[in-house]
Amino acid sequence: NQYKSLEEVGRRQDHDRSGAPTGWSEPKTRRRMPTIATLKATHVPEGMRATIYSLFRVPLNLIVVVILGILAAIVIPQFTDAAQDANVSSARSQLQSMRSQIELYRVQNNGQMPGASSGSNGAAPWGSMIDDSLIRSAPNWPLGFVESWSATTGLSLTFDTGANPSIPDVNGDGNNDATDVTAIANW
Repeated sequence: NQYKSLEEVGRRQDHDRSGAPTGWSEPKTRRRMPTIATLKATHVPEGMRATIYSLFRVPLNLIVVVILGILAAIVIPQFTDAAQDANVSSARSQLQSMRSQIELYRVQNNGQMPGASSGSNGAAPWGSMIDDSLIRSAPNWPLGFVESWSATTGLSLTFDTGANPSIPDVNGDGNNDATDVTAIANW
């Protein structure tokens, strides 16, 4: 029979675990509660809804801005220290490399130091070392580091506070002072 009686229209047939029909049951009806969106749409006017949302957005945005400001205050000084540390590492590494190349020049030239003349401009030793293809160009020292060259004492660095008033903390005592300038001269 393809037509169901009115009683059977709302009912469904129950089945057991094996899938065999066990009988008919009444449909389960449940009453739906309106959602918050439905309540807002029907009970809260649009203008008031915008005002309520704005009242929550402003403090939340202020909190986000304050948190970002605190994070920036913590992170930015660490990056400036990292840049200064990189300059110190670069200067020290270049100094060691140039000293190695000067020693190589001396060995290849029977104990003679590059650049017979001495001077603080550093031009004398680099020209002969470039000519012998030991280096490509004169070293480019980071801001504030100044080379000092003598054919008798060799290559050393000093720190010129006039060129860069921000003295790096090379001795690790936490103070950027004259002891750091002395430590650079003793490298």
